[in-house]
Amino acid sequence: KYTFINKSQFNWDSTYISIFNDVDIGNGTCGSSDDAGGCDTIREMAFGYNGDNNDCSYGANPPSIGYRFLQSPLRYTGSSNDTTKLPYDTIIGYKATGLSSYYHIVNSAPYLCQSDPQLAIEAFNVMRGKDVCGNIKINPLSGQPTNFKYDGDACNRIGWLDSNSHNFRDFASSGPFAMNVSD
Repeated sequence: KYTFINKSQFNWDSTYISIFNDVDIGNGTCGSSDDAGGCDTIREMAFGYNGDNNDCSYGANPPSIGYRFLQSPLRYTGSSNDTTKLPYDTIIGYKATGLSSYYHIVNSAPYLCQSDPQLAIEAFNVMRGKDVCGNIKINPLSGQPTNFKYDGDACNRIGWLDSNSHNFRDFASSGPFAMNVSD
């Protein structure tokens, strides 16, 4: 469990929280160079798995990993129709931000806009569901803008999938939400 406090002198109106993960399944000669990843927008979860379902460390049944926000930040709406259920309370007039974007970075990507963020604005772009350069991602199957890269069904091999096994890192983000001074 983490607690974030705005100790600055300014209200923050576009705050994002991210889980950054460098998924490495296996080691040895094949290492993590044959991994793949994606996100499940229904379960609000990011995941990594072995891309070819065979690993030199684990064999024919390699493990996978999934990670998600157990409780995401709350966003005030003021609407009595919005209710957030917490383990200890039910709050009316708020919505959980949930998983709002997923970004997948290929290790040593040769394309500037798809590489690791080096500057604060580049990381902020990624947390907002854009590429490093701030461009909106387009789902190549639907042709529609999306904040979720590789949001297909990896188990049934349907939809936009990470089809090239590689070493990767990813951001699972939640936001935007406001944080006032001392929040």
